Amino acid sequence: MLNGRVQLVRVSLEAVKGTALAGATELWCYGPEVKRDDNAIQVEDAATGLGGPDDFLPGPATGTATLKTFLRPAAAGHALDAGILACLQACGLKSALGALTIAAEADQKTLTIDRYVGGLMKRLHAAAGNWQLTAEYGKPVELQFDFNGKYTGFATAALPVPAQNLAPPLRSESMTLTLADIGPAGGLKVSKLTLNANNPVEPREDLTATLGIGYYMIGAGRRYVVELDPEAAALADWNPEAIHEAGTTGELTVVLTDGTTTMTLTAPRVQLLPMGDGVRGSKLIYANWRAQCNHDA
Repeated sequence: MLNGRVQLVRVSLEAVKGTALAGATELWCYGPEVKRDDNAIQVEDAATGLGGPDDFLPGPATGTATLKTFLRPAAAGHALDAGILACLQACGLKSALGALTIAAEADQKTLTIDRYVGGLMKRLHAAAGNWQLTAEYGKPVELQFDFNGKYTGFATAALPVPAQNLAPPLRSESMTLTLADIGPAGGLKVSKLTLNANNPVEPREDLTATLGIGYYMIGAGRRYVVELDPEAAALADWNPEAIHEAGTTGELTVVLTDGTTTMTLTAPRVQLLPMGDGVRGSKLIYANWRAQCNHDA
């Protein structure tokens, strides 16, 4: 469950990648962090006779941001919360509806993140990142975003007048969860689902830009992975180890709802990864049960 102080963050998709924009869209986060990388370059001076550290040079002002929030729709209609949608687009989702994964660098977007606290603001811009969704039974669905970008230090800034989205978050209940072709006939019985984009984020180097970095981007090698903890079934009904060894793929569908608004996640080619066994209470489960979401043409 998310914890920490709820604090206001504002985000903006950058019209020109790498060029900061004042945060325009609210995102209420639990214990958000925006911080500079610890990348000072230590200089050793042999003239001291001991060759010990004598001075250091500041490294490039790069940084990270970690934003945790609940998955919720917009206050009106059936779209995603605008702040969540902006973050998802900077984490590799292509459309303005938060759908489809990008295939070309030109389709990528970058984000400016402004964190407000105690009359101060810290900023990360030119940022791209990774996202993870966690759904645990009976609890609100959680999102975590981890960004890399260019860091701007503290500035005096009054807290903006908020217009908080009061729509309730989607909860981990009454879900539809199917795994066609490679799941048990009676359906999956799980207590927790995690979907991680595993985005490899890297700088786009540019010696003509500040810090020598144009902006951050999602590199090659992204691998969406879903992790579940399904109850074990009789092998005659379901043998996931045999399915893994055969390399069989199937379609995963997850439908989240608050009773009115629904969000559907679909992975058309899911392949089981090696797994272990464990217990949940008195139930035998497949622990560390993971599946890779493969590319589908």
